[in-house]
Amino acid sequence: MAKKKTGIPDDVIAAKNVDSLTDSIGSALGFDTVQQQEFENRPYIDLEGVNDLFNWAVCEGKGIPYGSILHMYGKEGAGKSALGHLIMAKAQQDGAKCILFDLESSVRGKSGINLLRNYGVKMLPSDCTNGEKPLVRPIKNLSLHNALQFCLYAANNLAESKSDERMVVMIDSVASKGDPDSIEDITPESFGGKTPKLLSQAFSLLAPKMNAANLIIILINQLRDNLGTTGGTQKQPPGGGAIRYYATFNVRIEAIEKIYRKTADSTEWRKDMTKSPIGAHVRLYAEKNRLTSPFRPAELAFAYGYGFNNVFSIIRSAKTYGIMKTSGRSLVFEEDKKTEMKWLADLSQDPMSFKKLRDAVIEHLSKAFSIENNFLAKTILGGDISEVSEDELTTEKITESDDEPEFDGLEEEEDSKITFEFEE
Repeated sequence: MAKKKTGIPDDVIAAKNVDSLTDSIGSALGFDTVQQQEFENRPYIDLEGVNDLFNWAVCEGKGIPYGSILHMYGKEGAGKSALGHLIMAKAQQDGAKCILFDLESSVRGKSGINLLRNYGVKMLPSDCTNGEKPLVRPIKNLSLHNALQFCLYAANNLAESKSDERMVVMIDSVASKGDPDSIEDITPESFGGKTPKLLSQAFSLLAPKMNAANLIIILINQLRDNLGTTGGTQKQPPGGGAIRYYATFNVRIEAIEKIYRKTADSTEWRKDMTKSPIGAHVRLYAEKNRLTSPFRPAELAFAYGYGFNNVFSIIRSAKTYGIMKTSGRSLVFEEDKKTEMKWLADLSQDPMSFKKLRDAVIEHLSKAFSIENNFLAKTILGGDISEVSEDELTTEKITESDDEPEFDGLEEEEDSKITFEFEE
């Protein structure tokens, strides 16, 4: 009796063990097996010394790996674009090519160029002195559709060439609609579901190419009211579920309090408090993280027009977590007592002292979010939880009407204000 043909290669049928089976299937389908791929050698954008708290909370101190999709969203004024520009500036220093699709025209003229320069982005060839490549900003045919087309072409070329060339593409923002065919097409019905469908189709093609391409896509998004719902999340980023599904990191950024400049005159101080904020204190966490545990919070200091200050962010976190003790109007760390602005000036000029404070903050956060303090994980792994109280093991039923997970200080505080005295 003749054997029935199955279409399966003979070497796959003849495989005697798992290793030979995977090798045979890989050769039959034309791809390398997992054992032959060098994931540990994938390049990263190292953010150490640039934004240490973001690096810890989102990347576990390892940096952003190429082949990732970074999706950042939040309300206006939270520093989403500034954080994306900071990442691009570090990528430029490492020799990567950076492309910015400014779909909202938020960067215009000389003021926009100077703003990006403040963030550290190299705008023109004359700015590049250490081998960096200047930023590419497409001006014509700016639409979400064209930006996604470019990402797909870039991923295909980088994956097929298998070169060491690296690229970072930032789209600001995903909430910008694609351009209609004509003025008559601008109707509510013409845009219904158009952007989610476009993103779903684009990322379904992009996802298989990203693993083999040295490409990072940064998506800036907003938060919009979820109309027509009586329960669940009241605010969510536009673009449908595909963008959150395919993203490597879904990072939510919230401004929790504003920073104001305090003047000497009490009358001017009150006037300045209501009209002249100079920055914001923001908190971010990854709702989805494929590199490390999600929901690891980081508190950052953001100055309008200048971006994130790494030293100031570490000082604020050290104060929040009690690593720096408050004594009147001063902060105390290892018997040194200075004002907050004096600490900022001294640590900016003293890398060794800053590293000591930074390591103390990171160690405190790492211990708080380690598996030793995760009682549920210890239970699953068979750890000793005999000394754990019942209050620490209580659970809360999650219903469909629950809002986003809450952290202390994460809720919006529009009237929250903090002040600093600036020494002349």
